[in-house]
Amino acid sequence: MQITEALAHLREHHRAVLATLREDGAPQMSPIAATIDDDGAVVVSTRETAMKVRNLRRSPRAWLCAFPDEWYGRWIQVEGDVEIVALPEAMEGLVAYYRTIAGEHPDWDEYRAAMVAEQRVLLRITPTRAGPDHSGWPSSASPRARSASWVWGAGGGGRPRPRRCIGAALALRDVLLDDDRAEESGLAAQGVDGHGALDPAAHRFVADTVSSWRSDPPASAARTGRRSSLHRQAAV
Repeated sequence: MQITEALAHLREHHRAVLATLREDGAPQMSPIAATIDDDGAVVVSTRETAMKVRNLRRSPRAWLCAFPDEWYGRWIQVEGDVEIVALPEAMEGLVAYYRTIAGEHPDWDEYRAAMVAEQRVLLRITPTRAGPDHSGWPSSASPRARSASWVWGAGGGGRPRPRRCIGAALALRDVLLDDDRAEESGLAAQGVDGHGALDPAAHRFVADTVSSWRSDPPASAARTGRRSSLHRQAAV
């Protein structure tokens, strides 16, 4: 992925997890809000006393994974060198940071006073790498099959949920491969993006389809001779 593409994503999606390195080399991670400043750096507001700042003063490099509000969706990762900007130099950057993410503050004087009281600093990450560049999916897997797994996600410890993936995959196959039904439901090809994610309308439709399939399995499953066993698996 090009760095410019990752930055464009971060201008629209601000929720992220930031990773820094502890003294023993283990990662320390924090949920944060990130955006892009006028110079193209990733910026994050935090406190001078935060553990991430201590880590960055010792090892000024960070890794960030950003994702949209709806889980799951397209995500990006960025890594780079970090500059810590403290007050008073950080103040106008902190104002721009808030304005970019949340709009106008009702009382900027109050906001500035809060930044001082909280000992706020601005982290500026200069990206040196962005991703993902590769997918774990086999090249033979279709975007629609990937979308089924994307809807249901993975179980605890990174273990996949094959039963639910089977149900979602079959539902997607039956619906999306039927052009008439896809158009009627509003779930045309654009419902699946190039990264194997579903838009919100598609997500809801697939969930409803799989739910209804529990009581009325699609004929395609019967044609394969696996109707009863797959129906039982998808209902788990």
